[in-house]
Amino acid sequence: MSILPQLLVPPVVGAFLGYFTNDLAVRMLFHPLEAKYVFGKKLPLTPGLIPAEQERLAERIADLIVDTLLTRDDFQSLAQRLLTPERLEQAVNFSVDVIQAEFSHTQKLHALSDDIADALSALIQRSVPALTQHLAEKSLTPERIRYILDQIIDSVIQNFQITPSMAEFITQHLMDLVLTPDHVRHSLISLLTPTNIAAIDEMAKTRLEGKYSVLLFFINLPDVLTKIRIFLDTETEQANAMIEEIVDLMGLGDIIQRAILRFNPREMAWEDIAGFKESLVLWLNDYLSTHYDVIIPQLVDKMDVPSLVRDMVRRFNPDDIPDTIIVRIKQETGRFLHRYLEDNLFELVERALEMADLQSLIANKIRTFSPARMESIILEVSKKELNMIVWFGGLLGFIIGSIQAGLLILL
Repeated sequence: MSILPQLLVPPVVGAFLGYFTNDLAVRMLFHPLEAKYVFGKKLPLTPGLIPAEQERLAERIADLIVDTLLTRDDFQSLAQRLLTPERLEQAVNFSVDVIQAEFSHTQKLHALSDDIADALSALIQRSVPALTQHLAEKSLTPERIRYILDQIIDSVIQNFQITPSMAEFITQHLMDLVLTPDHVRHSLISLLTPTNIAAIDEMAKTRLEGKYSVLLFFINLPDVLTKIRIFLDTETEQANAMIEEIVDLMGLGDIIQRAILRFNPREMAWEDIAGFKESLVLWLNDYLSTHYDVIIPQLVDKMDVPSLVRDMVRRFNPDDIPDTIIVRIKQETGRFLHRYLEDNLFELVERALEMADLQSLIANKIRTFSPARMESIILEVSKKELNMIVWFGGLLGFIIGSIQAGLLILL
């Protein structure tokens, strides 16, 4: 009977030691959570293995997840399964319905109109210099101006017809601005220079024949023309009054108005029209090339595009859009997205993964965990297995103790 306690001691002590050492080893994986110091020196094995290696563990876990669990092929396959035509159609329908509902709110619509107007105003202000330069260098070239004028002038010639009111308007402006007595007087003075008077006298002697040539012996034409010029130049008021009276007696305004009414551009010679077009093209190109920086900014300011856009957006009512148009918009948008994703899905997923940088994201997330949080996560996943290791240590110690007891019996 005295040998029985000796036989029981080794298995019990072995089981206790095995259980205790394995439990201590498991606890030392996590504890202590922070480094311990004695007399300013850090004690060995502090902190525990996992808190001490949390940085490296974060990198390794992130590598494991990205390289093994969530590979690029997995994301590609997932995207293909999710982005089916049916799912895209549902997403487009939902998005269009949400946009329609948002446009139905007056306050939101007004806020949107203000935002769009402000953004457009800023965009226009930044774009005006570039637009001016582009127009000057590339857009409004002589070839483009010629093409535009050809279309405009051909359409005008085909449909042009002067009405009596138009003829009266043009005639009135000609009489008020061009054929004034003062303008006519100055023109006559400019015409009757000594050189021109001599040329007129010579032409009269050459051209007048028969009984009319006799008049030249009784009329000193150069002297008469010279006196007329002196009268026009010195007697301004009388000359202007005489010219105005002569114009009224002639009925010059009625003559011009009838001539304008008879004008038909379709009867003009093609060479004259082509020459007019070319002259207009050269003039426009020369004028615009030197006045872009003046014309474009003033044109943009006078258009007041932000106010126009703001008013258009505020007047928009989604209920005015026919249902057939909404259905067509949804269908075409869905088809476009499906075709686009078929061609570019892999590239889009690659770019998305590069931008997301999952590896760094996961690693940074793990680094931010506290040691206690890391312990709770690991124990939540592997508590049962760690307990089995502890109990297995006790069982292994018991077996070794039993073997020792057996050896005692044999000895």
